[in-house]
Amino acid sequence: HTSGHGSQNDLKLVLSLVRPKLFIPMHGEHRMLKLHRQLAIDCGVRPENILVMDNGEVAAISSNSIRMAGTVTSGEVYIDGTGIGDIGSHVIKERKLLSEEGLFSVVLSINSKSKKLVNEPTIISRGFIYMKGNEEITSMLANETKKVCQTELNRRSYNELNLKQAVIDYLNTKIYELTQRRPLVIPIVVDLKN
Repeated sequence: HTSGHGSQNDLKLVLSLVRPKLFIPMHGEHRMLKLHRQLAIDCGVRPENILVMDNGEVAAISSNSIRMAGTVTSGEVYIDGTGIGDIGSHVIKERKLLSEEGLFSVVLSINSKSKKLVNEPTIISRGFIYMKGNEEITSMLANETKKVCQTELNRRSYNELNLKQAVIDYLNTKIYELTQRRPLVIPIVVDLKN
């Protein structure tokens, strides 16, 4: 495997030298495994003695037969820098979203005791829209976010998570309406109640 997958001639050579009675093609995309199966048939291995498997499938092998015997739990293990298996599919989806759609964040400084927005919302955009030249859109989104924020603050039982979700829901809908894009929306709430 030093220079990549073996060529068809390499695989045929190995099959003709080893002459396996039972055969499971290994290593490669599923289509490659199927092609390897056909090569084995061409080299004299009986089709019923060849098993093309997917990750997690279990084979039962005896001296003269091979069959599927069930499955085990399996999945991808993601490697991130020095960590192995410490990030899940949710993180991968977020990274894909960030790379394709960008980030739109709004910082809300509030006082939950007085139920007021302390400062104007601060908009931060990365990989989504360039702030200069789009002041009209960002100003409108900031003003509408203020209204959403104040509505949530005025509720009898204020909850920061509900505020964040209301802002996310509003911005997701409005941004898509305006741009046909879905950036990752992250509201940051700073409560200055003291």
